[in-house]
Amino acid sequence: MALPDQPIAPTNRPPLWLMGVVIVAAVVSLFAACAAAWLYFTTEIPDSEPPHIAAEQVQPPEKPEPIQVAPTQAQVAKTVGLLQAVLARVEAYRAEHGAYPDLPSDAAGYATLDVFLGENAALAVDAWGNALRFAVAGKAVVSAGADGRFGTADDISATLAGAANK
Repeated sequence: MALPDQPIAPTNRPPLWLMGVVIVAAVVSLFAACAAAWLYFTTEIPDSEPPHIAAEQVQPPEKPEPIQVAPTQAQVAKTVGLLQAVLARVEAYRAEHGAYPDLPSDAAGYATLDVFLGENAALAVDAWGNALRFAVAGKAVVSAGADGRFGTADDISATLAGAANK
């Protein structure tokens, strides 16, 4: 047998086994669709009402406990920020005038800051709504703390070294 002089041209048809696989898949898909339709139309669903549950059996879903930050911690942080802002203004006054402001103090040695702060007088109120004071002797800005009384353990003060609890 002699070989032809011309090369054999490839065919563009898929192999015969692949066509068989496609035909089998189509037949199986058609069968599955017919079975699903038959089950859908022939299955009866009973016309019953859902069971009634007594009110005492129904439990409301439990709510997770929210994360709570003690309000005093937030108030202390806010007050410390205010104290530092007022202290910065007092220090700016000292730098400009060479001395701390000469504020009239009460018998306990505290001076009010609202006149000194002028238009920024809102800074002179701590997170509890109490007026901040300037400790003339200690050169510190002081908050009376949560109890609203100066000279107690919960007082908060800011000095040149920063804010600290007394």
